[in-house]
Amino acid sequence: MKRFKLILGLVLFALGIFALVHPSFDYHKREEVARIGSFKATVDEEKTAQVPVAVTVVLLVSGLVLVGSSAGLGAGIGCSRLKIQAVTRPGCCR
Repeated sequence: MKRFKLILGLVLFALGIFALVHPSFDYHKREEVARIGSFKATVDEEKTAQVPVAVTVVLLVSGLVLVGSSAGLGAGIGCSRLKIQAVTRPGCCR
C-alpha cells in the first residue's frame, strides 16, 4: 500500500508541476458544418484550454501529502507514530 501511495503521489505531483509550467494548451477540433450528398464541408479550428490554478494547487498538495505519508514523515492523516500525551498539573484534577 505504501508503494502505491508513493507512486500515486509522484504522478500527481508531476502532473501539478506540468500544469504549473504549461497552464494552457492548444488542440484542433474538426467539425462538420454541412453535408450535401457525398460532399462534406468541415471546419478545422484551433482551441485553447486553460488549467485552473485551483487544480494545479490540489495536484501539488495531494501529491506531496501522499509522498510524505508513504515515506513515514508524519505528514499523513492518522499517523500512528505521533503520540500526544495529556499534561496535567498536580492538584488541578481531583
